[in-house]
Amino acid sequence: MSNQNKKIDEIVKLLLHDDNIIGISLVGSFIKYNDYNDLDFLVVSTKKNVTINLIKDNFRLYDVGFNDDSIRVKNYMNKEIGFGLYDKKNMDDRLCNYLNGKNLDPIYKNWNIVGWLPECLLYDILNMQILFENDMYMTNLKQLVSIYSPKMKSSIIRICDEKLDNLCSRKNKANKIEKKIIESEILSLKIRKAFAKNEMYFRGYKNIDNTLKEMGVKYE
Repeated sequence: MSNQNKKIDEIVKLLLHDDNIIGISLVGSFIKYNDYNDLDFLVVSTKKNVTINLIKDNFRLYDVGFNDDSIRVKNYMNKEIGFGLYDKKNMDDRLCNYLNGKNLDPIYKNWNIVGWLPECLLYDILNMQILFENDMYMTNLKQLVSIYSPKMKSSIIRICDEKLDNLCSRKNKANKIEKKIIESEILSLKIRKAFAKNEMYFRGYKNIDNTLKEMGVKYE
C-alpha cells in the first residue's frame, strides 16, 4: 500500500469511530488526476453534528475551517483535506428534488461567483470512489444518478432560457462594467445549458476549456 493510500486509510478509520456515519467516499480531482494536493471526502451521517464534532476534535491541532457544508483541514501532512458533510435525510431529499426537476437554481456561495450548481453534487456521487458504506447506501446513490433525469434536464434548460432572456434584455441597457458582469453570467448559463442538453453532469469551472473540449460540448 502506498503512503498516500495509507493516509487515506487512516482518515477513514478515524471517521469510523463515529457509528452514525453510513458512507464515506473520495470525490473531486483526486479521482481523475490522482492529485493528493487537495483531497476531498464525501461523508454521509445520520447525525451530522456528531460527525462534525468528531472531525473538529481529531484535527484540532491543524488549521480547521468551515465552508458551507464542508470542513477544510489545512496543512495535514502538508495537504488540504476537505470533508463534505451531509445528513442522510438531507442527502435523500436533495437527490429526490434534483432528479424530479426541483430546487435547481444556482446556490450562491462565498467561493463561487456565478453560483454552485446542484449537478456538481450529482457528478461527485456518480464518480465517487466508495471507501465505506452501510447497507450499500453509497452504491445505491451512484445507481440513482447513473441515468440523467429527463425532468432535471428540462428544468435546467428552462431555468437557463429564462435567465438568458432576462440578462440579454438587461445587457442592452447596462453600462460598460455591468455588461462585462452580465456577459460572464450569460457564458455560465450557456455552458450549464449545453451540459444539460448533452445529459452530462456539470463538474465545475476548473479547467473548463479542457473539459468542454474532451466532452465535445459546444456552448455557443
